Amino acid sequence: QIAKQWEAGVKWQMGPSVLLSAAVYDIKDTNRTTTSPTNPLDRVQTGEVSVKGAELEAQAQLGEAWLVTAAYTYTDAKVSKSNTLGEVGKPFGSVPEHAASAWAVRTFAVGEGALARIGGGVRYIGESVDRNTSGTISITTPSYTLADLVASYERDAWRFALNVNNLFDEDYDSTCLARGD
Repeated sequence: QIAKQWEAGVKWQMGPSVLLSAAVYDIKDTNRTTTSPTNPLDRVQTGEVSVKGAELEAQAQLGEAWLVTAAYTYTDAKVSKSNTLGEVGKPFGSVPEHAASAWAVRTFAVGEGALARIGGGVRYIGESVDRNTSGTISITTPSYTLADLVASYERDAWRFALNVNNLFDEDYDSTCLARGD
């Protein structure tokens, strides 16, 4: 596979405590495998995927103790060349169109030269679709939202951290593939 990408972005520091950033990108991923036009049981490297998207992020230091971040990503990933009938223009497998997250972390001074942090956040991953190589089976992975926590203690060159992912033990499918494995 060969990929070509261009990306442009801006960052804006709004005073000493707020940073905003935005980026747009366009990726062409070529030489992807697709069904052979002469033998439907064979694969050839003539497929292509086009990915266009944008990312937005905001960070704010609130006072001395709080750091708040929020991010959003939009991804338009589509099959742009394929020998499989009906596949061109369809969403590329297992890539969600929308994703977002938000975090807040509180820092505490603990004794001389030590810091403790505690924080939490949420992650949203939008639905995604996958198709088998013949395009006859399509499976949609539903969107999901998860909550996470972090706690850490830092002193000198050492940091001890506890990360809790999926705090409420939500059942979710991270991806569903239609290729049969």
